[in-house]
Amino acid sequence: VTSLQSSHTGPAVCVDGVDPEIKAVVGAADWTLSHRKLSYAILCLSNIKGCAFIATNRDRLFPSSDGNSYPGAGAVIAALEYCSSVKAVDMGKPQPIMLDILEESHGMKKSRAVMIGDRLDTDIRFGRKGGVDTCVVLTGCTTRRQVSKVLWGSNVPHYGLESFAEVGKALGC
Repeated sequence: VTSLQSSHTGPAVCVDGVDPEIKAVVGAADWTLSHRKLSYAILCLSNIKGCAFIATNRDRLFPSSDGNSYPGAGAVIAALEYCSSVKAVDMGKPQPIMLDILEESHGMKKSRAVMIGDRLDTDIRFGRKGGVDTCVVLTGCTTRRQVSKVLWGSNVPHYGLESFAEVGKALGC
């Protein structure tokens, strides 16, 4: 990748080519995302025949320990979809394919599994769609008020805990 400077339009990025052996672009949260990385991914999607575009999840925001929320994987995926005109295949939450793979390859029994997470729209929906019990914890994105507003559908958790620290006690550990 070569950076070019233009006096009228600001910085530009010129990518000298893409590796034709690349089989897929995986869209995920990236704390060091740059214009250079976005450009390379878009060129791969646009120029490599059969290059798959896989989304890990579509979380819009990611809560941080500093009390703020920052762009999550959904922001990266949306940018790549918009710029490449290629729709990503959702392989992560809330699509249940990972639960199916765990069941098939590792003998996981869905009847003995619980999906624990802090997001109603991805974690809880993931568990519901995959046929496992769900538990929302209130130490991340979801508030008690948000849970109380969800009365039906795939975002309703089976259980709820104040924090992840309570999981062991709830499971009798």
